Amino acid sequence: YSTVRFLHFEGLPASDLTISALVNGQLSIAASSTSPAYVQLYASDGRMVLNQKVNQGYNYIDVRHLAKGVYVLRSGKITRKLMVN
Repeated sequence: YSTVRFLHFEGLPASDLTISALVNGQLSIAASSTSPAYVQLYASDGRMVLNQKVNQGYNYIDVRHLAKGVYVLRSGKITRKLMVN
């Protein structure tokens, strides 16, 4: 089992996102806004490894292809660290 961490993004211009990071290789993102938002994931060397549009409701993103390590998750002006293990 993976540790579940919740990140709640407030004040996003396009969306209000809740992210449950990382369960069974899936990044679960719940968006409450009707407007789509984008989530980017960056590796520790600065490479963007994911640019995903998220719509209202639950969105699941497969991250099993990513190497273990720390990533930076960005949506709008909000930035958070995310551990893939």
